[in-house]
Amino acid sequence: MRRRRVLAVSGTVIASGALSGCLRRNAPIGLPSDDDEPLVEIIEERLVRERPDTEDEIVRLEGIAENTSDRQLTYVELEARFYDEDEELLDSTVEHLDDVTAGRRWEFAIEYPRIGEDAAAVADYEIEVVTNI
Repeated sequence: MRRRRVLAVSGTVIASGALSGCLRRNAPIGLPSDDDEPLVEIIEERLVRERPDTEDEIVRLEGIAENTSDRQLTYVELEARFYDEDEELLDSTVEHLDDVTAGRRWEFAIEYPRIGEDAAAVADYEIEVVTNI
């Protein structure tokens, strides 16, 4: 299953996809500023599996985000939601950074919190950018 959509939800933008191991460039997505331009954009994202089909299988969402604003952000949060093939939420995990300089890019890796069969059940994800200036 492959889901790809961009949703605006109360000032927050969510991107989703399930191209395992494939980096992709999305249209500008992220948390909008006062003038509707994103403050933070997800530049690349991919779902990565290690040791598939073993009891040690792990899954993580890797990518690159960028502060596209001209100001220092005091707190940036990325939340990944992991889904099974029936589109049921399995779990969610949050990564955050403090004091993100204007124009700065950073790599992120958000690991699914369980391993083995539980990790093997991950078929899709959504990523949400949350910022507190």
